[in-house]
Amino acid sequence: MAFLSTLRNSERTIRHRAFLLVVTLVIFAHPTVAQLSAAQGQAIDNLVRAYIADHHVPGLSLAVVMNGRIVLTEGYGLADVENSVPATADTVYRIASVSKPVTATAAIKLVEAGKLDLDAPIQKYCPAFPTKEWTITTRQRAA
Repeated sequence: MAFLSTLRNSERTIRHRAFLLVVTLVIFAHPTVAQLSAAQGQAIDNLVRAYIADHHVPGLSLAVVMNGRIVLTEGYGLADVENSVPATADTVYRIASVSKPVTATAAIKLVEAGKLDLDAPIQKYCPAFPTKEWTITTRQRAA
């Protein structure tokens, strides 16, 4: 029974770190709009604060990007609960495998734009990467 309790607490901690500590908001706006109104900023702030309260999130950092420009950055809650360190827009979180789908999405966007060839040797994009006896590509298929 103690093992199951420890496992549940561990799973909860992982979920909180991986999912709740980092929030990404994407706002789709008219192409000529490149800033948030005060009302939009307040609505986002209210939404984030309600989410934090409802889900008992210790802290998170937020960035809102509109049309390729950062229009809002903010930290909420605590980056380090044990030492009462407040979260800021610049807080670095240990998000582990959460970064994999973000990286994959960025890579696919580069492929769609014709800026990344998944089958090109990695040295095309990182010339300093040492040549190996086998080819390493972004796709990195198993042989």
